[in-house]
Amino acid sequence: MPVTLDAADPGFETAFAALLAAKRVTDEDVDAAVAGKLEDVCARGDAALIDYTRRFDRVELDAAGLRLSDDEIDAAAAACPAETRAALQAAAERIAAYHERLLPRDFRYTDDAGVTLGRAGRRWARPGFTCRAGRRPIQARS
Repeated sequence: MPVTLDAADPGFETAFAALLAAKRVTDEDVDAAVAGKLEDVCARGDAALIDYTRRFDRVELDAAGLRLSDDEIDAAAAACPAETRAALQAAAERIAAYHERLLPRDFRYTDDAGVTLGRAGRRWARPGFTCRAGRRPIQARS
C-alpha cells in the first residue's frame, strides 16, 4: 500500500521511522508462501483451490464450479474483443515455445579423441547414482 509522507508534517519523523522499520517482502518470503500453497493444493486438491479462491478472489465456488463448460468457454471467447483474443493467442504461443526449449534433449556425438558422449533426456524407471572415479564418472543403475 503506498504511503505518502510530507517532511513539513509534524508527525513526519515518527512516520518515516515507522516506514524504515517496516518489514519488506523478499523473494524468499514469496517463494515460501507460494511453496506452502502448492503443497496444500497437492495435498487437498480441489478443496484447497476452493479455499484459496474464497480467500483471495472473494468468490464462492464448489467443485462443479472449478471447471467451465464448453458452452461457457465459447460464450466468453465470443464476447472477447478480437484484439484481446489475438494478444492472448500470441502470449500462449510464446509461453509454449519458451517452455518447449526447456525440455531435455537427447544428443550423441563423438569427440576428437574418438569417445562417444551423449545425454538421454528421459526418466529412468529405477534411478541410480553417479560417482567420480578419476577423470571420468562411473554411472551405476539399480
